[in-house]
Amino acid sequence: MQFLQQQEQQQQAIQQEATNIQHAFEEAKLRSYMQSNRRHRYCKRRHGRAESNIGLLEERLSEISKNQSLSTKAKNGSG
Repeated sequence: MQFLQQQEQQQQAIQQEATNIQHAFEEAKLRSYMQSNRRHRYCKRRHGRAESNIGLLEERLSEISKNQSLSTKAKNGSG
């Protein structure tokens, strides 16, 4: 009878350990997913900022080109 109790206790301990391992695995998967999600959001923000910076650069280059054209016309007109 005592042998059966010991076996039952061992079986419960093994089952508990398996449950603990499963929980740890699920937690690790969740942490990995959350980290990946954070990285994705960070990259999206960086990409958005880069696009915005490119837009500003294009706008400034256009303004420079316009100013150069006006300057050239002014020089040619006065000469």
